Amino acid sequence: MRSELANLSSATLRNTTLDIGNTAETNKENIQILNSRIDRTNEAHANFNNVKEAKNALNSFNGELEQIKNENSGIQQNFSDLPSKDSVAARRTCFLF
Repeated sequence: MRSELANLSSATLRNTTLDIGNTAETNKENIQILNSRIDRTNEAHANFNNVKEAKNALNSFNGELEQIKNENSGIQQNFSDLPSKDSVAARRTCFLF
C-alpha cells in the first residue's frame, strides 16, 4: 500500500512538473506573441506620427502656396494698372508731332 501510494505521489508530482513546464513554455510563447504585437503597434504609431507630420507639412506648404498666390494676384493687379504698350506708343507718337 505504501509503495502504491509512493508511486501515485511520484506520478502526480511528475505530471504536475510536466504541467508546470508546459505552462511555462506556453507563457513564453504568449509573451513572444505579445511582444510581437507591441512591436507592430509601436510601428503603427510611428507610421501614424509620420503621416501626421507629413499632413502638417502639406498644410503648411498649402498655406505658403496660398500666400504666394495672393501676392502674385497683387502683382498682377499692379501690372494691369500700368498703361498698355499701345497707349505708351500712342503717347510717344503724340510727342513726336
